[in-house]
Amino acid sequence: MFWVSLTSQGALNLHQEDRVEEFLLKTPIIPSRPEKRVILIFHCEFSSERGPRMCLFGKERDRALNDYPKLYYPELYILKGGYNIFPHFQSHCEPQSYRPSGRT
Repeated sequence: MFWVSLTSQGALNLHQEDRVEEFLLKTPIIPSRPEKRVILIFHCEFSSERGPRMCLFGKERDRALNDYPKLYYPELYILKGGYNIFPHFQSHCEPQSYRPSGRT
């Protein structure tokens, strides 16, 4: 599984449209074997702004470049609740000292 996020180990912080386009669309990620899938999971602190915006941008650009259903990334997801998962999976995140922004 491939994560596009801020804190998951091995993840990428792609918070700007040009970075999403550069990394994901100029040279698409190809599964290592035909039975494998590339799944992108977007999130931000609350998964209410940047994560959904970047997911929608990636989806729209992919569809502009490819005929549906033959997309580079047919499976795009937004992590529900954003960093609410952090306390449960802290050992899998970088850095391990996440501080909420104070928004409720």
